[in-house]
Formats: sequence, structure tokens, C-alpha cells
Amino acid sequence: MARDFAEGLKFAFNGNEKVSFVHIETERGLPNEVSPLFRKLIINDEVNLIVGMLDSSVVKTVKELITQTCTPLILGGMGVRLPVSTGSSSPFIFYNSYRIWESCWLSGKIAAEQLGKRLGVFSSFFDSGFPLVNAHTSGAAAAGAQAVFFNITHKDKTDDEMLAAQLNLNQTPADYYFMSYYGKERASMFNWLESQGVESRNIVASSGIQPQGEGASTVSSWFKDNDLAQNKAFVSNFKTQTGHETNEFSMLGYENGILIRETLKRNEAGFDSFRFVEELKQTSFTGPRGKVSINPLTQSAYSDHYFCGFDSLNMKKYTVVSYPAEEIEKEILSDNVANLIGWQNNYLCK
Repeated sequence: MARDFAEGLKFAFNGNEKVSFVHIETERGLPNEVSPLFRKLIINDEVNLIVGMLDSSVVKTVKELITQTCTPLILGGMGVRLPVSTGSSSPFIFYNSYRIWESCWLSGKIAAEQLGKRLGVFSSFFDSGFPLVNAHTSGAAAAGAQAVFFNITHKDKTDDEMLAAQLNLNQTPADYYFMSYYGKERASMFNWLESQGVESRNIVASSGIQPQGEGASTVSSWFKDNDLAQNKAFVSNFKTQTGHETNEFSMLGYENGILIRETLKRNEAGFDSFRFVEELKQTSFTGPRGKVSINPLTQSAYSDHYFCGFDSLNMKKYTVVSYPAEEIEKEILSDNVANLIGWQNNYLCK
């Protein structure tokens, strides 16, 4: 994950000799591991800025150092938990995540509007836990829908767990079913639901890691096979230069690299951290996810999401979902969800 992110970041600069990198990885990314490394990077290595994927607990421990030394920090990540824009924790910390929580919230709202107001939830305790299920059900609730059952399995599903799933399907039918699984488990659950007589159009998958080819619809901020011109160019050029396919993490690294590169273009007289953060707030560009801009109030990047559905011939089709992040947060906060569930975004840690 971290290496993919770093590879995408460097790819964005395409051999620019004016930019040098100090690449550091940690075993688990815990605060006691990362804090000394931040101090080394800033004090000893004298880096101008730091970019990477960090947990919120780590950011809290380095926030004071970042602020005192006026070192810009740009955080990428999957954005699995609830985004709450209450102002940046530091004027030098910015965020550009994959925004899965927003995507799952939007998939809930769209599914409730198009498929019905009763949903059944199937999720893997191992894969997703609580945040993405909560995101989808919160989005569905915003459109007047309600979950009629929650079915949780472990990575290795037991016979008892699948019997409970079958009983839920038979005894508490829903208009559509949301499944929060990844990889082989996701394909396996999709096939099981179809074997139980559920139509594929009534199955909605969690956002994030790329779909496995099944017919479930989903919402995400990026799909590798989206036919946006900038995305097709990135996917093709990345494979040509690196010899392998891109993924969510290398795309996110690349996008953060563009964010830095475009901001640096307006700082050619020499790096100044105060000027850099002010310019960063005004930066926007068109990349693999389409147009990406920084909200200067939240210091977070935002872009469109994409709804992946299937036509009558079961051909994949993408539709732009232009629903501003601010509107999502307004609806979330109006229901006081943040206080009720106590979760905050792992990567938008405000």
C-alpha cells in the first residue's frame, strides 16, 4: 500500500530533478514509531514538506511539531470513516483521501431513491467493520429508507452464519441488499445472493477497492476503467513506465503528487511554507478522478464521485454523481450522526 502510494507520487513528477524524495516506511505506523521519524525528517533532513498515509492517532502526535516548524503535511488515505469538517487541526495540514465514506453514503442515498426504502445489510466483520455500513445506511436514511436486518459474518463464514443469512432473506425481505465485502469474499457473497434468487440489480456493493466484475452497483471516487481521458492516459502511461497496473493507492499517490507539483509551479522563486499553504488552498487540477480542488475552509480536496451501474445487457456504465461534500456533511451533521456514533475519519482526522 505505502510503496504503491510512493510510486504514484514519484510518477507524478516524472523525473523532475528539482524535486528529491526521502522515502520512509514503518512497520505498523504507530505514533511511537512515526513521531521520531517526523522529527528526523524535519530537523535533520530539513525536508520542505511531508506527504503520506497516516492514521489519525499519529497525526495528533505530530500536529504540534508540524505547526511549530511550519512544515506542510499532505495526507492521503482511503477515507474510511466519517468525514467531519470542523476546521483543520493545523494551518499546515491538508487532506486528499479516497473518500470511501462519502462514496458509501452516496450509494445509500441513490439506492434508496431508485430501488426502495427497505434494505438488508450483509457485512464482513473482518473486512469492513462498522464505518462503511454506517455510511451506507446513513445515506439511505437521508432518502427515507431503513435497514430491516443486519447480517454479519467472519472472513471464514460458518454454516451457522450462512443459515442466519438465509433466514434473514426469507423472513425479512428487502427492496435491495447492501454487501460490504472485498476481493474473493465479495464475489462469493454476490454469487450466493444470486443463488438465493436476488436479482443483481438489487445488490449494492460497498465502495473502495475495485469491483471484481460482478453485477453489483456501487459508488466510488475512482474506477480504473472509467473512460475519462485523463484517467485513460494515466492508467496507460503508468503501466508503460512501471511495467505493472495501477491501483487505488498508486492513483492516490499520483494525484497528491500533481497537487504538490501544480502548487510548486507558482513558487519557483524558492520554497516558502507560508506561501505554499496559501497557494495550495487555491490549487485545482484535472486528474484520473476528474477535476480536483481544495476547499480552503476545510483544507480538504474534493471531486465528483461515480455511480457504477449496469444496463439491460449487463454492460457496465458509469454516471457522474455531482453531490458536493459540503452537502453530504450538512445532512450528516443535521442528524447529529457524528455525536451518536463517535467515529471520525481515519485520514480526515479533524
